[in-house]
Amino acid sequence: MRYLSAYFNVTVKTTTPEINGTDLAKQAVKASPDMIIACGGDGTVTEVAAAMVGTHIKLGIIPFGTANALSHVLCGTLSKVASLETICLNLIDGCEQRIDTATCNGELMLLLAGVGFEQQMIEKADREKKNTSGQLAYLKGLWEAVGQNEVHEFSVQLNDEAPFTIKTPSLTIANAAPVTTLLAQGKGVPNIMDGELDLTWLDPDRMQILNLAELAMLGMGDKNEDSESVEGNNGIFHRSAQRVTVDISQVGHYVIDGETREAKTLEVVVRPQSLSVIVPESIIN
Repeated sequence: MRYLSAYFNVTVKTTTPEINGTDLAKQAVKASPDMIIACGGDGTVTEVAAAMVGTHIKLGIIPFGTANALSHVLCGTLSKVASLETICLNLIDGCEQRIDTATCNGELMLLLAGVGFEQQMIEKADREKKNTSGQLAYLKGLWEAVGQNEVHEFSVQLNDEAPFTIKTPSLTIANAAPVTTLLAQGKGVPNIMDGELDLTWLDPDRMQILNLAELAMLGMGDKNEDSESVEGNNGIFHRSAQRVTVDISQVGHYVIDGETREAKTLEVVVRPQSLSVIVPESIIN
């Protein structure tokens, strides 16, 4: 913390099995600091942010996890290669930005919820595999899930519209996702400041390797302006909404921001511009 202590009055708190990031952040919020910094992976960042939504306290991130997906969303590829010194300097000189958050079954969601491929990938990439292989553990888990290609039926309701039924091996509901999160790229990289959720699901009858390749192209900017339609983009389907309800009783479990949960229904609601974060000035400009 020597980089930060020259500019800030820094207090360091460490999580324990009994006290998580939300508990510590709630204590910090009571002191009305200018900034609360989460040092860890996406799970730790979400825990800390849960106590900060709706406040004007700025969230800073020092990414020390496996995927660091939110940091990638906010800071670009810089988050993958930057030194600790550079990250701290960005916290000192960076700009404040309001971003969307969401709730999934009442729990804070910064990134996405998923059933099918995304959920299976997370379940297969356990802590031991992540410690050994890092992000390759997720890739291996994804390939295993794609190879199985289990198709599920879901009833989906967007906002107050009539429900519709889909059959798919993969459904994601994203508030934000970096380009590396392929399964959420149904209309390119989701915008964390557009006040909407992005649903992406895949055609079960098309070769999934083709769907993944197409998602990669969409994430790199090859966007289809017609992909808002439920007709889909070849094997890729995309819709946007502020509130999404999904009957997942056929599966019974899902993943939210890299953590597995059990439920028969998903209810995801976006909360526009509800969290202040620090991003590099170059991102704003």
